[in-house]
Amino acid sequence: MSNQILLANLSSELANEVISAVEDQSFKITMVHSFVEASGTLASHPHDALIMAVTNDSAAEAMAWLTSYSPANDMYLMWSCSGVTAGQRQEALDIGVDVCVDESEFSAGFERFVAEISEGGEVAATVDSETRLGDMYGASAAMRKVFRLLRRVAPTNAAVLLIGESGTGKELAASAVHSQSGVKDGEYVAVNCGAIPGELMESELFGHRKGSFTGADRDHAGFFERAQGGTLFLDEITEMSAELQVKLLRVLETGSYRRVGDTKVKQSNARIIAATNRDPQEALEAGELREDIYYRLAQFPVRIPALRNRGQDVLLLAERFLADFNQKSGENKSFTESALDSILVRDWPGNARELRNAVQQAHIMAGALIKPEHIPESLSPSVAETGDYLKVGVGSSLEDAERELIFATLERFEGNRQKTAETLGVSVKTVYNKLKQYDIDHEALTPGNESAA
Repeated sequence: MSNQILLANLSSELANEVISAVEDQSFKITMVHSFVEASGTLASHPHDALIMAVTNDSAAEAMAWLTSYSPANDMYLMWSCSGVTAGQRQEALDIGVDVCVDESEFSAGFERFVAEISEGGEVAATVDSETRLGDMYGASAAMRKVFRLLRRVAPTNAAVLLIGESGTGKELAASAVHSQSGVKDGEYVAVNCGAIPGELMESELFGHRKGSFTGADRDHAGFFERAQGGTLFLDEITEMSAELQVKLLRVLETGSYRRVGDTKVKQSNARIIAATNRDPQEALEAGELREDIYYRLAQFPVRIPALRNRGQDVLLLAERFLADFNQKSGENKSFTESALDSILVRDWPGNARELRNAVQQAHIMAGALIKPEHIPESLSPSVAETGDYLKVGVGSSLEDAERELIFATLERFEGNRQKTAETLGVSVKTVYNKLKQYDIDHEALTPGNESAA
């Protein structure tokens, strides 16, 4: 694989250092001396990475160019700084610069940069401003790319579609986009489209007037109205009915909507972020997602990788979760090396949410040191899952079987407690009470409450 690196405004000394450092590797180097030249070069020939020399005087121009020049979306970016302030550096990181170092530290920074852009490369699993975005953490190349894309799209008005398995951190990604957007001072309203009964969804989205239907005893402001001047996050968008997707499309196209039972037209300026744990193409083919609304929502699609594809990020997250539980309990427990090894080799099909629950249970069960035996398996030894069935071993207690049936059903419906309750033939309150009885953080089981990813 040949990586194309563009050098912009670098001194001869730094340019020669780059050339010497990669002469034995499959890199092709191009040099330009202005942003105009850079635009022309990138327009005719896309590159994998861009290294820019930036001073205090040129920092504002460099950031303006990066913000306006969208073809650089998938490029790795490095700044070699001379006299650049801490505030300017942070702003650069916020708009998607991956590595930002002083000119005097260029060699070490470039070594890290090369590790990042090399196929399969991964930087050290440490937490700093380049490996964290909001409550999301990741040092892997896959997550740093996600951070870069989210930082780039955040200041725009583009609709964002987040695609990823349940538990990967889509809610955290949406929250991070909001916090770095132009509407960050407005309300952030998160909606799980799969958790609201279909007959109530229109009223919840658009609101209703008093008396518009049985039980409407007062005016009700919907999610669009509450998100006015802010961000509306529509999680699990494929769970929305086709009929309601048509009405949502109208709002996305015109910005206008009506409360149920009202004739007055309201205007929405909410920033829209949507998410799905389905493959969009499969949802389109299955008729669960309209093509027109998909293209409206996917102006800027971002795929959140599964935890099993993030290398040693799993250890970084495990340590973060453990630190959180230690802080809450006033304890100072730690993992043994063998425990970390066992965490690293697991697939974690439930992603960060499953990992957090496992760390929480291990924290409860262990003493000062968390060992491999404290880390729970996905299912207890007496109950195994096979496809859509559970096998319960003879000798299992009724309580254990009930517990695993509830957990398996929650997993089947991606944490949706309403559907879980309906399937099990119990009330939602019963599901809540059972989770509380099991001493499990039921919020962590709910899509959109990953805590960190």
